[in-house]
Amino acid sequence: MEAARTPLTVFLVAAAAASVGSPQTASESMPVLLAAQSTIRNLVATPASLSFTSSDPDAGPATSPTVTASWEIRGGEKERSWTLTVSAGSAFLGGCPNIPVTAVRVLCTSVEVPGGGATGACAGEFALSTLPQTVAAGRQGQGTKHHAVNLRFLLNDSWRYIATGGSPCTLNLTYTADAP
Repeated sequence: MEAARTPLTVFLVAAAAASVGSPQTASESMPVLLAAQSTIRNLVATPASLSFTSSDPDAGPATSPTVTASWEIRGGEKERSWTLTVSAGSAFLGGCPNIPVTAVRVLCTSVEVPGGGATGACAGEFALSTLPQTVAAGRQGQGTKHHAVNLRFLLNDSWRYIATGGSPCTLNLTYTADAP
């Protein structure tokens, strides 16, 4: 996902007073260039699709492998924020139509930022949804910076959901990195 880098031009009316004689007001248009929006490049989540297999719900939650979402922010500014959101592609797990995605918990385990003013922190654990929810957020840092967020997904079966013949339940996810 790459946003266009278009500078904004704002015209201000300047007021000034003459230093000699009677006060006068002058107005002139002065273009002021504001910094363009940062761009995000190379957003990749590995793996992009998750599978859960639970043979014994008493054994605890079925846990996904660690998922790493990584991207690059270009034109970053220290005072600007970034966010990473995740959402499910459908309301139920693929292959398990009786298990809602809300049965899956999302846990951010770490945020990797490069320094240079860049910061990041995990959001708290939450139930997955088809609506985007913030996994992690922080400050962009100056210039071009690589960011990465590590997550886990947990399916706590607890005997509430009927198994579907031993086939895995799949979960398709959408990750969105935003750096306004």
